[in-house]
Amino acid sequence: MTTKARLRALVELADTGSVRGAAERLVVTESSISSAVRALSDEIGIALVDRHGRGDKLTPAGERYVEYA
Repeated sequence: MTTKARLRALVELADTGSVRGAAERLVVTESSISSAVRALSDEIGIALVDRHGRGDKLTPAGERYVEYA
């Protein structure tokens, strides 16, 4: 089930470009951000984020989903 917390995690990850940055902004653990984004991805069946070095980059589908969120 899509929740506001999962959507917020994705939006913050998009804004900061990293799990760490999103976690700091939302005052939660990095693992909770990763879990939320992974659960959202699994729910819709499409990868929303690609790992790039130490940061994360939204896939084209992720960018569209952030617009929705």
